[in-house]
Amino acid sequence: MDIGPRIKKSRAARGLTIRELSERVGVTQSYISQLENDKVNPSLGTLKKIANALNTNMIEFFESDREDDDIIVRKNERIDFSFPPGKFRSQLLATNIARKAMEPIYTIIDPGGDTIEAYRHGSNSEEFGVVIQGEFLLEIDGVEHHLFTGDSFYFKSNRSHRYSNPGKIPAEIVWVISPPSY
Repeated sequence: MDIGPRIKKSRAARGLTIRELSERVGVTQSYISQLENDKVNPSLGTLKKIANALNTNMIEFFESDREDDDIIVRKNERIDFSFPPGKFRSQLLATNIARKAMEPIYTIIDPGGDTIEAYRHGSNSEEFGVVIQGEFLLEIDGVEHHLFTGDSFYFKSNRSHRYSNPGKIPAEIVWVISPPSY
């Protein structure tokens, strides 16, 4: 799913110019233009800054415009999103996340995948996850926590965090953020 046009639509709906958005996010106007035209892919941290500048959640850039409120989401119906392409693949495990109390996500991080920069979000949000497979390095406030298959984590989303896969196989994590703030 191409997020550039969705970012552009969100920016326009809020009456912001490319210049205004670039100033709020701390990137160049050229970068915003390239992003909106799907010429570049943002890091997770940059995408979060864009969502904050637009006063929304990142999920708005990925979720379909479905009106229904499905109880069941089949594996082949999950909404996919990636950061950066090829290193992180995530899928929403529920529909209409903006109207939910939780944001469940299934994430696969390829070996060497890294958020690159630490970020924080959701002053009242909390995150929980369990490593289904592989190795997962979670850094919270500069402290590294090395997790393996079966290990879980829980932290406040407003703490500085980043993560990576230092292992040799893809890491699979089921992640829940409450309330949705991604």
